[in-house]
Amino acid sequence: MEAIVSTYAGDADLVPIVMEFVSCLPERIRAMRNDLSSGSFADLERLAHQLKGAGGSYGYPRLTGLAGSLEEAARVQDGEGAEKVLGELENLCEAIAEGMRIRVESGSEA
Repeated sequence: MEAIVSTYAGDADLVPIVMEFVSCLPERIRAMRNDLSSGSFADLERLAHQLKGAGGSYGYPRLTGLAGSLEEAARVQDGEGAEKVLGELENLCEAIAEGMRIRVESGSEA
């Protein structure tokens, strides 16, 4: 997947906030993965809902869309669907982290 950069990458005031959000994505994915593995659909739905709201707030609309799909799969306790969407979310988060690394290394910071 191609590196993804926040829509707020050009806003110097928001860069540190976006960087903090991106740094927490692996932990969020791990928590959702754990909830799915243990069948804690209510917790998975809650975490997906939080990520759905945060995605757009930090300039990642694709993250919002996928998190919404995961939230719905968890709501109806569709383990197979949730597994598929969570895999897509993991890939997207890796692309987001890569986008952040590229921007930081180039001196653009976000």
